[in-house]
Amino acid sequence: LVAAAFIFITHSTQPKEPFNYYKPYVFFGIGLVTVPIILLVPPIIHLSIPFVYRLAAALTVCTIPGAAVSIVDSRAKRSVERLLPSFIRDIAEVRKTGLAPEKSIEELSSRNYGGLTPVVKSMASQISWGVPLRQVMTNIIEQTRSWITQTTMFLLSEVIDVGGGTPEMLGNLADFVEKIFQIEQDKRNQLRPYIFIPYFGAIMIVVTTVLMVYFLTSPIVSGGGFNPFASSLSNISGVTNTMLAGAIFTSWIMGFVSGKMGEGSVAAGLKHASLLAAVSGIVIYVATIFFHIAGV
Repeated sequence: LVAAAFIFITHSTQPKEPFNYYKPYVFFGIGLVTVPIILLVPPIIHLSIPFVYRLAAALTVCTIPGAAVSIVDSRAKRSVERLLPSFIRDIAEVRKTGLAPEKSIEELSSRNYGGLTPVVKSMASQISWGVPLRQVMTNIIEQTRSWITQTTMFLLSEVIDVGGGTPEMLGNLADFVEKIFQIEQDKRNQLRPYIFIPYFGAIMIVVTTVLMVYFLTSPIVSGGGFNPFASSLSNISGVTNTMLAGAIFTSWIMGFVSGKMGEGSVAAGLKHASLLAAVSGIVIYVATIFFHIAGV
């Protein structure tokens, strides 16, 4: 509940892009099918895997599909945005030779613009088919999910239609897009330290839970005395698994908080959630090497 409150507060205060993007969540929903499969399938023959490790594995695996989609799409988006100013400047340079804006775009379709190349080729193809430039820009805007790209394409069509697409105006547009991209880059750099705060919190939760379980369930306390609380527990293994499972699940949830705080979206937190679930399982395993915990 605290994690959900953090996500809600962060969402209310952070600037948001003017559209929704659900693809990572769809793959995350598909990945959730693996949770009951891993938890309910009987342990491997001759290899009894404790419940807490199966839970950590299930939460790690279920978020991997959505995390992979989010990482790939995020990198593609940044690749497109990074080379937009270069593309606009190249249009301005080609315009100086006397070519029309539409012909300038067709001329540039043979160049390599990284992630922006498919967009440029699509624009050139539509122009060669006789599609009006404004309609071409509208089609590109509908195909991309980058608000910087959408805004740039809209402004580019306005610069060409209203301003005639002069090299000076195209150069000013390129400078504007480059400044916007730099602002977004600076914002990501400023938010990046917040990614690690949930990591520290999640590890502390797991470690303190392991220590609390050990001191509450161990029949012998420091100094050789007898622990009366442990003797009153009828199901020490059940108590241990319940508390450690809660710690693992809380760490997993905090991964979503990390993505929202540090990268601006819950989808970006899928990779952090997957990593924190795995780290939680590893921390518990390492702790059991030094402390004997019933049921683990």
